[in-house]
Amino acid sequence: MKFKIEITKKSIVKDVEVGTYEEAIKEFEQALWDEEILPEDESLTAADLGFGGGRTLAGILREQKFLNYGSGKNLPCISFVQEKTKAERTKEIFKRLEYSDTDWSLAADLFVRWNVEKDFLTESFEDFVDWIEEEELEGTVWTFFFGYQNEFRSFAEDWVDAAEVEEYLEFCRKAGYGDEDDDWLEIE
Repeated sequence: MKFKIEITKKSIVKDVEVGTYEEAIKEFEQALWDEEILPEDESLTAADLGFGGGRTLAGILREQKFLNYGSGKNLPCISFVQEKTKAERTKEIFKRLEYSDTDWSLAADLFVRWNVEKDFLTESFEDFVDWIEEEELEGTVWTFFFGYQNEFRSFAEDWVDAAEVEEYLEFCRKAGYGDEDDDWLEIE
């Protein structure tokens, strides 16, 4: 789990990765000790932060996803950093590339645009997310999309779910690529 510790008055932002909420609280305490905000002989308690009822800081952090220490403005705080799923990251990439010329191929560019316009509610998008490796999401030079140019049917055979091929090819035609009589548009 990833957390961000911020001590705004001292311009400190620290990202920590830990296995439990308890470990996150220990990291927050350490940051407060290091900056001499919390005396070294003290530990944080739920009561220190205004919580009663026998609650634990780890439990509160789990529920609220953040904690502030002290009073006033610009409080030292710890917050949970939600990691995005592979599908969410892929959606962001597709949205960013929707109307750009990626140099992959026109067929791939239209595949991206088609999925964005379908709000990613296609089997083809789910299949793509399942197929692509996490590391490949870091860069967007996806060489596996090169070489198709405007060979929409060939692209569809490789990347579009069989039940969606006709819809993808129709999308390409409506986008102005080919007309109803083009061979590549014929549905077999």
